[in-house]
Amino acid sequence: MPTHGGTSDKFGNRYEFLWAVDQLLRILEGKALDFTLEPISPEESKGIEFKVTNADGTVDYWSVKRQTTQAGWTLALLTANGDSGRSILGDLIGHVQRSEANHGVFASTLGAGALEELRLYIADECF
Repeated sequence: MPTHGGTSDKFGNRYEFLWAVDQLLRILEGKALDFTLEPISPEESKGIEFKVTNADGTVDYWSVKRQTTQAGWTLALLTANGDSGRSILGDLIGHVQRSEANHGVFASTLGAGALEELRLYIADECF
C-alpha cells in the first residue's frame, strides 16, 4: 500500500505534470488558448488539477489521478463520496453542467473500462 507524501506524492505530482505539459504544448500548436492550474474560484477548481480553454471555445476540466491501490477504476470508486462529501465523477459532472462548452476529462494511469463503456453508450444515444 502506498504511503501518503514521499515517493507516492512525487510520482503523483510527476504524472499530473506530464499531462499539464501536454496541454501547454497544445497551446504552442494553436489547439488550445489558455491553461489554468488550480483556478482561484472555488467553483472552477472543485475536484480538478487544471482547466484548458481550447481553440474552438470549449473548456476542458482535468481530473488527473495516479491510481495505485486497485486493479483499475470502477464506477463505484469514481462515484464514491470522499471525506468532503464529493466524488471524482460528481465534481467533473458539476463542471460540465455549468455550460455546454465545458468538458470533463478524467486521466489516470489505470483504465476505467465501465466509464468508457458508459461514455460510448451515451455518445451513441445522444448523436
